[in-house]
Parts: sequence; structure tokens; C-alpha cells
Amino acid sequence: MFAGGFISEYALMEQIKLGEFELPGTFYAYLVGFAVLAAGGIWFQFHRGYNKQNDKNVVGGNGDGYDENYKA
Repeated sequence: MFAGGFISEYALMEQIKLGEFELPGTFYAYLVGFAVLAAGGIWFQFHRGYNKQNDKNVVGGNGDGYDENYKA
């Protein structure tokens, strides 16, 4: 779901070809929104989503991502 006003890639390409390159203000609002969501996701991953005890559940069970008993 979009709030509207996001410029399509095709329209942007045509504007560049014609030398009429201009981004609407909503483009910058989307850019800020993407940055805020990315920063929030990164914060969540580091502060809330990661638990060292979960490392035991990866391949190998000791958190190194390697299982010496694995046969391909």
C-alpha cells in the first residue's frame, strides 16, 4: 500500500532523457520513510531480535555455522 505520488521508474527515465529531471516532494518523503524503517529494523535486530542462545539452533550447534558431521 502506497500513499501515492511515488514516481515510476519509467517516468523518471523519460524525464532524464528529455532533460526535464525533477523529483516531486513526495519522493523525498518516501526516502525519509525508507531510512526510518531501515534504522528501526536495524535497531530491533541488534537490541531485541538477536539472542546468543539462538546460535545453538544453527548448523553445527555451536554457533560457528559449520557442522563437521554434515555429509553433502
